Amino acid sequence: MRFNIRIDAIWRWALWPGGATSQNSYVILGDDGMHFRFGLLFNRTIPYDQVAAVFPRSWPFLYGIGWRSNLRGVIGLTGSYHDVVEVRMKQRIGNWAAVFPVDRIAVSLEEPEAFIAELSARTGLAEPPDVSALAKPRRRPTKRTADSGQQTAKAAAPKASRSNPAPATSNGRAKAAPPATTKARASAPPQAKAAKAATPKRAVRKAAPSRTAVRARRSRRSP
Repeated sequence: MRFNIRIDAIWRWALWPGGATSQNSYVILGDDGMHFRFGLLFNRTIPYDQVAAVFPRSWPFLYGIGWRSNLRGVIGLTGSYHDVVEVRMKQRIGNWAAVFPVDRIAVSLEEPEAFIAELSARTGLAEPPDVSALAKPRRRPTKRTADSGQQTAKAAAPKASRSNPAPATSNGRAKAAPPATTKARASAPPQAKAAKAATPKRAVRKAAPSRTAVRARRSRRSP
């Protein structure tokens, strides 16, 4: 059973150097195994007993189009960024071009769902539960998700810190504590009152004698 590799019209010029066309770019599920053919640079047959899993995956723009490798076992045979299926092996099955290791092959197909169903039936593997969900790339958390996470963290904070919050002014700053009232002063401890009573008071200056009193004293002293 033959499944053609998907090649978008916009990327055909990039595949010409490797001789990849719609006629020589396909995957055949035969009796002895899977036969991958992608232009003049990749032509290989893999037995079914080497397949560990098959599932759709995303293929980011930075991964590129054509014959790709990450030097860690992933081989890309892609003519499109859409409808990419990954065939994962049980173990490394050698090298491609004597340099690039092969233990996973990602290929863009025109009929990815039919390929997954047929290969799963031939290998006895279970089909992915949701093909469309697995094919979607991961997204970064949105602003709404981040805000909900912050609200959850605030709700989990201890209630003691929010039981008696300081009153805030119009500019958002906390108000200063009000000064002690007369009742608070009256309720001062008796030790403070005793210490205040024991403090010596300043001596009161005597009033200076008037001139009339001075003359009267002089008149009394004179014979």
